[in-house]
Amino acid sequence: TLFVLALTIVVTSTAPASTGRRRVVSPPTGPVAPAYKADQIEAYLSEDVIAYIRPGLKIKVNSVTIPANRKMVVDVTFTDDFDQPIDRLGKTTPGPISASFIIAWWDPAARHYTSYITRAVTTPANSPRPGVKTNQPAADSGGVWTDLETGHAKYTFGAALPDGFDQTKTHTLGFQAFRDLRNIPSVGFGKIYYANLEHDFRPDGQPVTTTWAKVNDQTSCLACHDKAAFGFHGTSARRDVKLCVLCHQPQNVDPDTGNVLDMKIMIHKIHAPGELSAPYIIYGNGQSVHNFSEVTFPQDLRNCDN
Repeated sequence: TLFVLALTIVVTSTAPASTGRRRVVSPPTGPVAPAYKADQIEAYLSEDVIAYIRPGLKIKVNSVTIPANRKMVVDVTFTDDFDQPIDRLGKTTPGPISASFIIAWWDPAARHYTSYITRAVTTPANSPRPGVKTNQPAADSGGVWTDLETGHAKYTFGAALPDGFDQTKTHTLGFQAFRDLRNIPSVGFGKIYYANLEHDFRPDGQPVTTTWAKVNDQTSCLACHDKAAFGFHGTSARRDVKLCVLCHQPQNVDPDTGNVLDMKIMIHKIHAPGELSAPYIIYGNGQSVHNFSEVTFPQDLRNCDN
């Protein structure tokens, strides 16, 4: 059986589709050049440099297909700030793009996601709780990319959806990507473009009627946090809160401390350490210790919606 959910594909050019990669030899024409702000290095680059580096990263899910083997196939596009296609491999346009996907289903009654993909974790000998095993939500691994043309590719999941999964539930595909231009001196060493996308769909092809929409990044998190520095897990592309909750839900526990990593619990513990009987400590990558005891909330705790 073949289940297909397709989105409308917007055609941006009347020219025939390319059958291979294209090298840009002049500034993109057609779309209006984006207006860069004074605190962005792109505002000070020449037209020739802009034409070469093709600033920015935008991602789009064109379709999600679930074939008989239940290994999802995701059709995606990658474009720059001018809405022009950029090479995923960084060969015909500079800056290779790394991307990953997580798939989870939404339970509107319990108000949380459940990830289909998990990874086994065992705490090391230097952990406060050595030898503890758990399974944590994870992105897909072992999948295969197929590049169709510049800026257009398909990703086939390595993991299969479980037999008999509920096709009537809202499913969310989390898509995170970053474009690495750290080896391009003209844009400053360390420049990385990030993009997040959360694509809601129902595998049975019916309209989505229930979605997660609890936190608005702009009016909640970014009302206090600096947008330029708002990101998690090191030099990661994880920036949208909706992307975070695909993993930070009841499946997720820190095995080193036993602390819950469910977003609705974790976020309150982080922002209100004075209300806790014990410090909220999380062990991260490489056994890095994150103690949130000194975090403060810059307003009345009862105003937690903001």
